[in-house]
Amino acid sequence: MNNIITLDFKKGSIPEYQKRMLSEMEPEFFLPMSFAKTEDGEQISYDLTGYVPLQEIDFEKSVHRLFGFIGETVKGLIVAGEYLIPPESIRLKKSTIFVGKDGDVRMLFAPEEPHWEEDENRLTCEKTINAKLYDLLSEIGESSDSEPLRVYIDSTKRLLKSNCDISKLLRHISKVRRESYFGDDVNML
Repeated sequence: MNNIITLDFKKGSIPEYQKRMLSEMEPEFFLPMSFAKTEDGEQISYDLTGYVPLQEIDFEKSVHRLFGFIGETVKGLIVAGEYLIPPESIRLKKSTIFVGKDGDVRMLFAPEEPHWEEDENRLTCEKTINAKLYDLLSEIGESSDSEPLRVYIDSTKRLLKSNCDISKLLRHISKVRRESYFGDDVNML
């Protein structure tokens, strides 16, 4: 089985400083990758060895696991800024978040155009993370038949919609993990 995938990008769509940071620093929250130039642009090759995409994991009976992965994803988005990778440029989908055998979370670095508000002011880091997580949780919730999972997702989406700060979001994720693990009543949210 081939554990390497390759994505093509337009030339110049990934700033040189980002390629350098990703290649030289190898941030642990991204999948291992390498860059190559092509005639038409550039390619990124990713090593998926030992990782499966979030979309292939069944969370119907494990809300605790899902929110553990979501919490690690939030932390990865925060740390991305330290590597000069703005969170608004990271594509966050079930197909771009990967989970390792040991439960470690890695993202596939597949840059996207930053999201801009109507007044063209750049979103803050927290608003960007909230918007991306809201969309990710919507994607996960749409494919779920589990009522408890949908209740936890909906409560988290309400919090994200209120533009909460990151520390409040992480506390909420911890609360969801604790309640779902110990079987507390989901109506408490």
